Amino acid sequence: PDSDFVNDTESNRKEMEEKYCGSNYNPGQLGSKTIIMGDSRTVGLCAFPDSLVTTSDTCRDWHGVAKGGIGYVWQNNTGIPEVNKVLQADPGTRYNILNWLGVNDIGFSDTYPQGPETAADIYAEKMIEMANGDWKNHNIIMVLVIDIGVERSGGKWPLDRTNIRKLNQLLQQKITEANLSNLHYCDISYLDMTGGFWPDNLHHNSEGNNRIYNEMKTKCLGQ
Repeated sequence: PDSDFVNDTESNRKEMEEKYCGSNYNPGQLGSKTIIMGDSRTVGLCAFPDSLVTTSDTCRDWHGVAKGGIGYVWQNNTGIPEVNKVLQADPGTRYNILNWLGVNDIGFSDTYPQGPETAADIYAEKMIEMANGDWKNHNIIMVLVIDIGVERSGGKWPLDRTNIRKLNQLLQQKITEANLSNLHYCDISYLDMTGGFWPDNLHHNSEGNNRIYNEMKTKCLGQ
């Protein structure tokens, strides 16, 4: 029910964390190298020089495929082809492919007016397709969206915690129901980001990005 997502008091935080956080990865299925695909939050995580970067092998220990202000359409038209170039250049290596998209699809602007239900449907459907197709020999991990620091207005669907949590819950549900050995979710959405945001309360500063990277390594990759 929607009420599960609306109450954001501190007393409710641990219960919410236990209810919705987790990862269904199997350490035995992890790859030896990692690619992360995402939007401007990933650009920041990778410390890329600007949001024009599409792909680079300088994302900390990983290869990054990222660009600011994008979502599902970019994933299909640019992100996936760029990931495929990396995979094709390194045949025989099993990769972890972290997909950290979705926040722009649920209300950042009118460019991506899907809303959380439709966004969850299309992302899950595409990742299931990839898990059964071009990425069948790799380990796909949908990283759930981290909460924003404050509510934001604008766009057809408000970018608020309610819609972010709806998206996360639905993605988790759909990926679990797909029951594919190489497709997983990893929920870092309730990571404590106090002091980790830029003033816009959407993007993360260096302290926040370090926390996110370490959490992804631990929780999503078991490292």
